Amino acid sequence: MNKLIVLLMIFNSYFVFGQNVLETKKIELSNEFNETVKKAIQYKDSSIYQKIEILENGLINVKSRYEKYRIIFNSLGPVYTSARQYDKAIDLWIAANKEGIFFPFDPKNKEYLSYLQEYTNNKRFLDFISYNNELKNKASDSASAEYYVCLPSDFHPDRKYPLIIILHGGIGDNNATYINWDSELIRRGFISVYPRGRVVVGSFARRYGSSGVADIKEVYDQVVLKYPVDTSKVILAGQSAGGELSIRLAYTDIRACGLLLAFPVKPGDFDDKKAIEFKNRSVRIVMICGEKDESFFPGQQEMSVILNDSKVENRFIKYSKLGHGFPDDFSDQIDKGLLYLTKKE
Repeated sequence: MNKLIVLLMIFNSYFVFGQNVLETKKIELSNEFNETVKKAIQYKDSSIYQKIEILENGLINVKSRYEKYRIIFNSLGPVYTSARQYDKAIDLWIAANKEGIFFPFDPKNKEYLSYLQEYTNNKRFLDFISYNNELKNKASDSASAEYYVCLPSDFHPDRKYPLIIILHGGIGDNNATYINWDSELIRRGFISVYPRGRVVVGSFARRYGSSGVADIKEVYDQVVLKYPVDTSKVILAGQSAGGELSIRLAYTDIRACGLLLAFPVKPGDFDDKKAIEFKNRSVRIVMICGEKDESFFPGQQEMSVILNDSKVENRFIKYSKLGHGFPDDFSDQIDKGLLYLTKKE
């Protein structure tokens, strides 16, 4: 009966909203994929050739395009490059292209995926990039922003639940967001939403682009209509550029009670006036940052000073040896942050 009620809410909402933003389903990962990742991590600091063997076997055993994409993009391509097995890497990427899988590769961007600089003058690689871009452009023609929803383990349609919307970074994958933002408290007590932007850069990689604020606002509107959300307990969360977008959304578009930000980019227009708006609306903020994040930590420090000067309730959690990434205890920090952001006065 509960499933029927939720399905009816989703069906009815189809006629209220257009298809600028679409609700999809979370991709479930196979045991073969999870075992491959687990085994490969064991050889992170040891034999690169053992790691290659594990990843190659894993690539054979997994079936879904998403799992193949993750193994190739996140692991096997970079590992081949580290081992100077350049032709094997190119063969791998070309074979993926033939299956319709394409990657967020931009040889002109020397900071993102810096290992690609090894291929700057490689004709085979440049020919591959040309076809990879063709696939990307074709997919872009019909792309919409998307999201999927995970209901809490104790879900009942007659109850209202806190909502958390978690945004991926500048180039992101909302299925990876679910993995990275693993939290017992979210699984148990929140309706959680994982959007991805409409700008296609890879088979499973997106940017939010110039329509990011409008798209996530529509995601919020759809979710509130479809699901039993307690709108007094809305958390906007995100990493890197997704953290920046969360801040922008909280200015005026979504009445969030809190922001949970992992190594966020500071919005260019964030100042004391914006902070005072947060203060007046009792918005709490948690930032989890690394002091080795050379490009963005200075901006995070500036935001912390502005928030403190404006008397905004906030926590600025710093890791002295961490760069632009997640700390090892990130799951615990998520739970602590959510308790702080939703606590009663």
